[in-house]
Amino acid sequence: MASQSDCCGLMMQAVLPERLASGSDDFTAALWYTEKGEDKGNSPQRLTGHQAAICHLAFSPDSARLATASFDHSIRLWNSKDGRRHLFLIGQYLCPAASSS
Repeated sequence: MASQSDCCGLMMQAVLPERLASGSDDFTAALWYTEKGEDKGNSPQRLTGHQAAICHLAFSPDSARLATASFDHSIRLWNSKDGRRHLFLIGQYLCPAASSS
């Protein structure tokens, strides 16, 4: 994952082992599609739209949706099969401060 930033380092495993998601300080999330939990060597699908680093991400219980939260005070809900955005929320959501250790 050379394109993902080391400082954010967010990764989430879906309930379905063939899906992973990662978040970065380059304002993007990435959906990784694997087969039986093994990397297929495909490039990740980039999810764009946040205006600041992504600080949290989570899959829905059935892995059909991915939620991303950003320091831009927004939460976006994505279809985890095709990467299309379903919902955009903006408000006073704040990510916790990163540890310097």
